[in-house]
Amino acid sequence: MVTRLTQRPVARALLWFAAWMLLGFSLIQSLQVAVDWWHDRLPSPGLREWFWLLLLPVLIGIYLRFFSIFRPGCEACQLPEKSPQGRRHG
Repeated sequence: MVTRLTQRPVARALLWFAAWMLLGFSLIQSLQVAVDWWHDRLPSPGLREWFWLLLLPVLIGIYLRFFSIFRPGCEACQLPEKSPQGRRHG
């Protein structure tokens, strides 16, 4: 089922958007727990807090690998191969 969805461009874009949103919300929650832990607002972190603390480096790695400009094959910062040929009006 997932392979059929990824073959459609709209479904694939929606899946990437959903993954980005899930990653973003998880990263915000993990950063909130990490800041609270750093400022000693968590006197005894429970299992839930340890989960978010341990998940933070994993979420950062996923972000850098798939969503940032540091991902492999990202061409956002490269110059175009050809410069425009023609007259500019204006």
